[in-house]
Amino acid sequence: GKGLPRVMSYADRRLSYVRGLRAKADRLTCAHEAKQWEHVCTLAAKIALHDGPLPDRHRVVQDVHGAGPAAESWLRSIDEGAHDDSRPPAGRFCAPASALLVALLEHASAFAPSASPP
Repeated sequence: GKGLPRVMSYADRRLSYVRGLRAKADRLTCAHEAKQWEHVCTLAAKIALHDGPLPDRHRVVQDVHGAGPAAESWLRSIDEGAHDDSRPPAGRFCAPASALLVALLEHASAFAPSASPP
């Protein structure tokens, strides 16, 4: 009836894509990769918050604003298993929002100019 939540009968790849993009962001540690890191994290956030089914990378590229050819390539590598889908180690986060916040914090501290005493 009306008002009941829809039951999804397809595989939504959202969590796998967010985890894979998080792993990619973790590997982008050089200063010259900062723009790509921002793009990867933005895409992960947009995928996590997208209001609709994301059963495959083609739907992500089609429906998620800002997902282009680079995103399609990253998502293809995730689909092909070029990432670790296992549980995170103790003390790490597996929820997309928590993982993204941790990545943002680690990135900010890694690229923050060192404060020197006056």
